[in-house]
Amino acid sequence: MKKIIITALAALLALSLAACGGTSPDTGSDAATTEPTVNAQPSAGHTFAPNGIAITIGAEPSSVLAALGKELDSFTLESCAIDAKDIEYRYQGFRLNVTYPEKGEPYITGIQLTDDTFQTPERLYIGSPAEDIKMAYGPDCKEENSFYTYTQGRSTLQFHEKEGLVDQILYGYIFDEE
Repeated sequence: MKKIIITALAALLALSLAACGGTSPDTGSDAATTEPTVNAQPSAGHTFAPNGIAITIGAEPSSVLAALGKELDSFTLESCAIDAKDIEYRYQGFRLNVTYPEKGEPYITGIQLTDDTFQTPERLYIGSPAEDIKMAYGPDCKEENSFYTYTQGRSTLQFHEKEGLVDQILYGYIFDEE
């Protein structure tokens, strides 16, 4: 059985671990019109391309992190999915989650758009009309609790709708349940 781990869950996990111990979108920064400067593993999963830097779910992160430059902030926590350390790197307009397993190579496990700075390759952004989700990505999605989930390989792309607008965009990695 597979378990979907998304960036939103990572944020909730961070909050639970802590308890235990408006501008217009930049339409020039999408992957549809910009050639990526970093070529991750496109077959691995969904890709987001801020400033032309392709970030693919499931890909090795070193070239992406180098291309993105210094993050605004970061925090580390133990992974709840596998024996690993997760680091969330915060950049203007999005957060990037990377999992560093105890054994094996690190990989990108989540992206959360945090404002309308960036958009998906199909030009959806925080604040887009929710009716545009299926127009851009098609009807083949799982709908649950105002989330529209699209799966590609071992990744998901989720949109949350609130009051007719997209208020969350999340890319996540699908882990096998241990």
